[in-house]
Amino acid sequence: MPLAVEKDRLYLHRYWFYENRLAMQIKAMIKVGYSFEKLEALLDKYFSPGVDGTDWQREAAKMAINQSFSIITDGPGTGKTTTVVKILALLQELAEQPLHIALAAPTGKAAMRLQESIGFNNAALPCPETIKTLITETVTTLHRLLGAKPPSPYFRHDAAKPLVYDLVVVDEASMVDLALMSKLLDALKPGSRLILLGDKDQLASVESGAVLADLTMALPEHTLELKKSHRFDDSMKRLAMAVNLQQEDAAWQILREGNENIAMLEQDLIDYVAAQQTDYP
Repeated sequence: MPLAVEKDRLYLHRYWFYENRLAMQIKAMIKVGYSFEKLEALLDKYFSPGVDGTDWQREAAKMAINQSFSIITDGPGTGKTTTVVKILALLQELAEQPLHIALAAPTGKAAMRLQESIGFNNAALPCPETIKTLITETVTTLHRLLGAKPPSPYFRHDAAKPLVYDLVVVDEASMVDLALMSKLLDALKPGSRLILLGDKDQLASVESGAVLADLTMALPEHTLELKKSHRFDDSMKRLAMAVNLQQEDAAWQILREGNENIAMLEQDLIDYVAAQQTDYP
């Protein structure tokens, strides 16, 4: 199997190729920026002005609208889908011609979950029905989007036959491996946008590469983390951060605070799980 050496590191040639090609593709995309005169007024319409502290959802929308490549990271309950739907509506309002948008996820389950959330949030948008109808609620898997050709590793859409979409949004991007991410970038048509969504601390790809985590570290100016949880209180957020950062003393302190939403299991795990069983009527 061919090997490649770069900066005293040994690669399988295939993955060296994917990594270098992906880096070149993203470097080309981040050079493209946008500017809209009426953006702030539109942001005020979609995001309530006067919010205490930083409105991270608004900041994420502003970043995604002004850049051709952006990453929105989040933990559970931070309003990712709500933010994405507003971004899609804002981009449609700002576009001279309706944008052709594709929504995708690595797995069928993730695609179905995003599709349900998009449909739910679309109805609450503060925009005309004409804009709402331009927001696709159909979410597909990445393999279907690219046109998988099993049993080969190739896809119908590539640089020679790119996708038709002006914007591609990928949810659960932490699950996308190096090869698939490179092939996705290959298949984007010139001038298209890409928004990656996901939690860099969860659901790493099964195949080679931690692409989302690496990109968030390499491109901080193109990355924004939604920091306010709307599902859990602050203690849950602090506990998750302490665990991710391997700060065991801080984690134990939070566990001992007596928060009603966080409890230590002091009985046998199997007995506890068995006790939660409920018989079907």
